[in-house]
Amino acid sequence: MPPAGGSFPDMSGRHAVNHQRVRIERSHHLNFPRAFHVRLPAYAPTPLLEAPDLAAELGVASLWVKDESRRFQMHGYELLGTAWALYREVLGRLMRRVRWDSIDELVEKIAPVGELRIVVVSDNHFGVAAARAAQLLGYACAAYVPAECSPGRLRLLAAEGAEVVAVPGGYDAALAAAARDTGDHTVVLSDSSWPEYEELPGWVTEGYTTIFEEAVDEMERRGAGAPDAVFVPLGVGALAACAGDHFRVEKFPEELALVGVEPTDASCFVESCIAGRRVAMPHAAPSVMDGLARGLPSPLAWDVVSTTFDAFLAIDDARAQQAVAHLEAAGVIASPAGAAALGGLVELRQLGATVTGPGASADEALAVAALVPATAAVLVVVTEAPVG
Repeated sequence: MPPAGGSFPDMSGRHAVNHQRVRIERSHHLNFPRAFHVRLPAYAPTPLLEAPDLAAELGVASLWVKDESRRFQMHGYELLGTAWALYREVLGRLMRRVRWDSIDELVEKIAPVGELRIVVVSDNHFGVAAARAAQLLGYACAAYVPAECSPGRLRLLAAEGAEVVAVPGGYDAALAAAARDTGDHTVVLSDSSWPEYEELPGWVTEGYTTIFEEAVDEMERRGAGAPDAVFVPLGVGALAACAGDHFRVEKFPEELALVGVEPTDASCFVESCIAGRRVAMPHAAPSVMDGLARGLPSPLAWDVVSTTFDAFLAIDDARAQQAVAHLEAAGVIASPAGAAALGGLVELRQLGATVTGPGASADEALAVAALVPATAAVLVVVTEAPVG
């Protein structure tokens, strides 16, 4: 474990052990999303890199980095969820399954559904991925974005053919505006849920299963076995909910640790965990981890994550930038949001090195740190590349 003041200086943020974690094993489900994804243009399994030098510096047995920063030759992984969810929605409207081998053949067979307008809200790569999914299936897309959205993200949305609707007031205001854009031929595509809107976000979450299927298959192929701990970034919680669904099954030991990571000034999962219920952060501050700065967990994701994750960590911008630098040294180019999971691992290892004296807060910190012992094989998910 790195000493305080060593290679990883103390930047301690908020953290919480999840006492609602339920020790229940469930049967695994077949990975239908992966069978769908392999037929999409530009599909290839993303790299799984072992980082022995960084593992030694952090004091863990091995560190595995699942690099999603170039999935489908894009800047992140989200097309796995948006394409699967839209596919499920279209098949529901068609009211039958279809056989297909190429995307052109699929588009031809779903033509009886008619024209659809895909509506998405996003200030991160999710919106770009939704626009790509719409384009793949031949549909128009309108993207609701916060007015403060980065010019680079706007350019990517436009390149995918999306109509961009800028909404003042941040992500939550854009989400509210998108939720009002309804109609018989409108499909709202979001990774967050709200009352009477849960099916599509559930399919988005389900689509991300391919990430963890690939990672575990590759670890086992290389003789490493399954991970002992998995770190994922949070945001509204869709990717974390997928991890919870995937790893809390009979195949994996119940001792496997799941840890979620988010920005210190938008730590809605940490605060919700402490409160024992979803807690809103009405003034979630901006962060270099812009795609993770959310004021409230998705209800659908919270129901899963609150019963499957062991702990939540909030890291500051300096910790995220530090993780970016360490990933770059290992050959992975990530944005601060994309590097957050590694930042969380560094934060957790630092907790154990800096705790001094007795007390409830010290006990909580030690409990979080104990989730990843020196013998652990750790998997971190890097979710996105920088957008210029």
